[in-house]
Amino acid sequence: TDHGETLVTDLIICCTGLKINSAAYSATFNDSMAENGALKVNGHLQVDGFSNIFAVGDCTNVNEPKTAYNAGFHAAVAVANIANSVSGKELTSYQTGNVTMLLAMGHDDGVGQYNGFRLPRWFVAWGKSRDVLVWKSWKEMKQKQP
Repeated sequence: TDHGETLVTDLIICCTGLKINSAAYSATFNDSMAENGALKVNGHLQVDGFSNIFAVGDCTNVNEPKTAYNAGFHAAVAVANIANSVSGKELTSYQTGNVTMLLAMGHDDGVGQYNGFRLPRWFVAWGKSRDVLVWKSWKEMKQKQP
């Protein structure tokens, strides 16, 4: 990292930017890819042609803004569907929601939209710009924020 730490991993897929980086899966899933490199998924987030492989986040061809917020919803559906497929239960469908966007602009300003309505700048600053919702990640990981 930029602080000199080393992270040991099996695989890292870069998921920043506007172009999909399909290098990690293009050879294996070439027949399941859209023209832009995204993986074609069905309503259960299963990769086209596979019942036991699910995709989430920016690499999918789900027609919605590519945000970490939406990827979290994808992940919840994929995890439920993996459990459901193992236990023989019906799979859950993923439905895109209304566009929600909160953009921090420094620690005391921001802009946002929720359900088609523009949010007041003070509200976005209060809700996100102070700590960029880091508290939410710690809570989801069931960890105490340092």
